[in-house]
Amino acid sequence: MKKLVPHIISLALILAAGSAQAVSQIGQHHIDRLASGGASTVRDTAKTIQATGNTEVEVLDALAERVGRDYNKAGATQIDATAWGLRALGDSGNSRYHSLVQDIQRNAQHKKVKKFANYAAKRLKNASVEQYQLGSAPLTASAKKPAARQPAPAAGKLAISEISVGMSQQETESLTGTPTSINSHITGKGFNPFNVTGRDSHRIVYYYKGQGRIIFSNQSAYGGGYRVSEVVLDTHESGYP
Repeated sequence: MKKLVPHIISLALILAAGSAQAVSQIGQHHIDRLASGGASTVRDTAKTIQATGNTEVEVLDALAERVGRDYNKAGATQIDATAWGLRALGDSGNSRYHSLVQDIQRNAQHKKVKKFANYAAKRLKNASVEQYQLGSAPLTASAKKPAARQPAPAAGKLAISEISVGMSQQETESLTGTPTSINSHITGKGFNPFNVTGRDSHRIVYYYKGQGRIIFSNQSAYGGGYRVSEVVLDTHESGYP
């Protein structure tokens, strides 16, 4: 029996290594979204990874690659996506990403990104583990199934990519058609006593499945007019908040 013990231990280690290399179905779903999704998809995926505590290295590597690639890109949604990505990496507790978040902390151009890079760096101890290197996890979506055809705009309507910032809500809807769903929320400016006009205190979001989102902002607290403040293109948009 003693002679069998080393062989049993070796077999267990081999099986454990094989298990560690196999990403779960949910993990692969996250990787696919990180590989080919727009900023809003990356933000939502990072939120899910953080909330569920997913610690699969393959998933975290894909998130680190996307964050490291995009952290200096402009745009409110992109900055928010990067911030959530850094929070998820920090909360993972995996010191493999310590060097990456430190580099982002030093080189980030936006203060919100710096803030969350600092958060992640404090959460990840500088342990003597192999550090993640950008480019070592190429962002490639799974080839198990062909990409679904994205919904086309309604007949006679424009794609939301044709919409420009500043267009009115009514004009936009007449051009793009009825959205898949609509959501609304107040903003921090609604609580700012110095925002005497009430501008941008409330936003309405139009979700278009397979196209992305159009965000409208109120122009004043004394009028009901809303105009486009941002167009977020995302072919992975589900159409719902």
